Amino acid sequence: CILRVFSDERHLLSRKIFILIAITDIVISMDSAIPFGLSRVFDRKPVLHGNPIFCNVSGVIFNVACRLSIFLISVLSFTRCLVIMKPMRVVRVDVTMWCIGGYTLLTILTSCTPYFHYLVQKYQGHHPLPPLYLYIEVYSSCNWFLDFVVAPGSWMYLSLEYLLLFFPFFFPSVIVVTSCVICFLALYRKVRSEETRSSGMVALYQPRIHIEDGASKVRRRAKLKATTTILVMTAAFVMLNI
Repeated sequence: CILRVFSDERHLLSRKIFILIAITDIVISMDSAIPFGLSRVFDRKPVLHGNPIFCNVSGVIFNVACRLSIFLISVLSFTRCLVIMKPMRVVRVDVTMWCIGGYTLLTILTSCTPYFHYLVQKYQGHHPLPPLYLYIEVYSSCNWFLDFVVAPGSWMYLSLEYLLLFFPFFFPSVIVVTSCVICFLALYRKVRSEETRSSGMVALYQPRIHIEDGASKVRRRAKLKATTTILVMTAAFVMLNI
């Protein structure tokens, strides 16, 4: 069913993005809730995370899914903003999907940073070898730290901290909030201008006004729906990240 939706060009871009968001949220829930719950039941013991393979796979999936989910929300907000600002402009589905695929690949590569560092250290013959994903008892999950890769306080450490931790969460939030404000102001301005234009028309053209009002109401309803979507996604985005 999912493949049919993505292969059919008749389905809207927003619907495809909604499906991707739902999939990533399900992956996050399954990857974190079950192992996390078991760890809490057994007094924060690793349980499933005690297996090194499961710990590493779970850590990579969680890192990729969390960043991808936030990015998808920003893409949805941005495309909805384009629909409102430029109603006649068609947002290309293929370009959007290529951007999502490229970001997913980039996120996978960045989440595999400790593995690349491990292979380099092993190739150069360094001992002991650096750790990979480790179980963190406080969070009851597996993750890795920049301290495993570079020395804290160095320029490389600060660069990777902004690239891997700050940028994936801050930049999408700027897009979401900015799109929300722009869409809200654009819709409000459009409604006020239509009300002013309708009230200033003479009664002689009243039948024509009714026809134009009907068409404008349809457009207004579509824009209102897009704006409502952005507002809801923005509120959810802000509340969940707080």
